Amino acid sequence: MTHGIVSFDTSAIPPGETIESASLYLVQDTRSGSNPFVDGNLGTPRLDIAASFGLPEIEPGDASAPAEVSDAGCFVGSADERYYALRIDLTSAAIAAIRRDGITQFRMQFSNTDSGIDEVGFDTGDALPFSAPELRPTRTEVSERQADGSVITRSVNGTVLVHRGIAEILGSAKPILDIRFLDRIFKDGFDPATR
Repeated sequence: MTHGIVSFDTSAIPPGETIESASLYLVQDTRSGSNPFVDGNLGTPRLDIAASFGLPEIEPGDASAPAEVSDAGCFVGSADERYYALRIDLTSAAIAAIRRDGITQFRMQFSNTDSGIDEVGFDTGDALPFSAPELRPTRTEVSERQADGSVITRSVNGTVLVHRGIAEILGSAKPILDIRFLDRIFKDGFDPATR
């Protein structure tokens, strides 16, 4: 069985803030065979969370290490093509397990053993920042009917801009942990009673 592990340094979360919701975004890098998020050959995907499955670095024992919260999220989307993002909305138990003093790790796996045919790979934290738009060459065959009734086929070469979704907006395809805080409106001296 193949596991994917993502680590985030979540120590920058202010200790007094209430986390209202959190979502993990993974951007598809590669895929072979059928999409496991669509056809179900690999079974149901599962996300586990732990302060650390072992050391902060990835190690072989992380795959079987106990989790603080199992089945920690709801999967949204299919990551069907390159740069498509898979969103995993964290449960309240998973949100409570996010560390505010170090590393929080997420482990994703499918319930069935992989036969090596249906696989999906996601960009890692080593994904490079985007330095320029990505262009893909195109070639289109165009048929033109002539005045005498004959048809001439021409090849038209060009380029198209590759849509990179959320990765384009953020400038990289690295995994993203999106955390939203419950912020009181009267914080920082603003009192709603004086409006």
